[in-house]
Amino acid sequence: MILHLDFSDLEIGMKVKPWHRGGVKKSFPGKAEAELILVLTDEKSLAEQRAVTAALDHVSKAESQRFMVLEVVHLPLEHVYTIEMMNRSNLDSSFMVTVEDLTDEILYIK
Repeated sequence: MILHLDFSDLEIGMKVKPWHRGGVKKSFPGKAEAELILVLTDEKSLAEQRAVTAALDHVSKAESQRFMVLEVVHLPLEHVYTIEMMNRSNLDSSFMVTVEDLTDEILYIK
C-alpha cells in the first residue's frame, strides 16, 4: 500500500530509503535534493525505529540538542541494537548506545 505523506508526517527515528537525482553536496552529512523518500514500515524497520527513538530520548538533555545516527546494528543473538551516534555540536567523536531489542531499555552508553 502506498500512502503519500507530507514532510510533517515524518517522525524522528523512522527508517527511510531515499532516492535523489543529481549530485550529493560535499558536506557532513552529505546533502541532496530528495526525489522520493520511502518510509519502511516492515516489523524489522519499526523495531529499529523504536530502538533509535529510545536512544535519542535517552541522550537528549534539551530540545535544542541534535544528534546524527551513523549506524544501527541489530545483534539478535545478544538481543540488542548497537547505535553509533554523534552530537551535531561535536563532530569530532561518536559514541555507542546499546538498546535491548525487546524492551527498548538503554543498557549502556560508551
